Parts: sequence; C-alpha cells; structure tokens
Amino acid sequence: MKGLSANQLNWKPADSVWSAAECAEHLALSEKNLFDWAMGTLKEAANPSRRNELKMDDEAVKKVITDRSFRVKTREGFIPSGQFGDIKKTMAVFNERRDGLIKYIRDTKDDLRNHFAETPLGLLDTYQLLLFLSGHTIRHTAQIADLKSHPDFPKS
Repeated sequence: MKGLSANQLNWKPADSVWSAAECAEHLALSEKNLFDWAMGTLKEAANPSRRNELKMDDEAVKKVITDRSFRVKTREGFIPSGQFGDIKKTMAVFNERRDGLIKYIRDTKDDLRNHFAETPLGLLDTYQLLLFLSGHTIRHTAQIADLKSHPDFPKS
C-alpha cells in the first residue's frame, strides 16, 4: 500500500471489484470480526466429541481460503464503507489488530482444537478459524497484487 497514490488506491477495473483501499479496509474489519468470532467459540464448553464432525484438515482450510475461485458473499460488518478514513488510518487499525492476533497466538494456552464454529466452509475448530483469518489476508493481498498488475492500473 505504501507508495500508492490516492488514484491508485481507489482504482477499480470494474464496479463489482474492490479497490486496493477497499481490500485494506475489508482486511481491517475482518481482522477484528474473525478474531472476535474465534474468541467467542472459547466461551462455550470444550467439546472434543465434535472433532469427528470436521470435514477439512488444516491444509484443506488453508487451501480453500487462499483459492480465490472459491467465493463467499461478504457479510454485513465486513463490507468496506470508508469508516477508517484514509489508508494510513486503515493500515494502522489493521496493524494494531494483527499485532494483537500475533500476541494471542504466541502466548495462548487456550484449547483451540476442542471449540468449534459453523462457517461457510462447514464446521471448523478454533485453530482452523485462526488459519482461516490468516489465509483470508493472503487471499486479499493477492487480490491487491492483481489490481496493481492490471494493464489499466493507473501509473500514478
């Protein structure tokens, strides 16, 4: 995002495609919403008997979420609306939230394998939900790279 002009940040090849700035805002929103969802799973009692209901292993979760041909309709609360203002503020919010996620993952002793959430991918354990969050960032980073390499992307 560094070095991009306002014109480049807001450029879209079509109305149905998010700009780089919209992708960044979506990631900042998702960072909080997905992390909160994951933490919400820990409020329920651990239920190891549900492990056999999982349809995907960790590698499959990572593969599906980074595969941009797999599409999910963006839910309310994840849709960019310009709420953070400029890109500098958006990136500061994202970085603050990502730093919190990294600290949590580094320090947690929580049982992430025996708490679960129903997702668009089916049942995931909390660990997989955090993999989903990380893969989601990779997915939209690739989307931004595609925008920047588009032949009509503004030169400045």
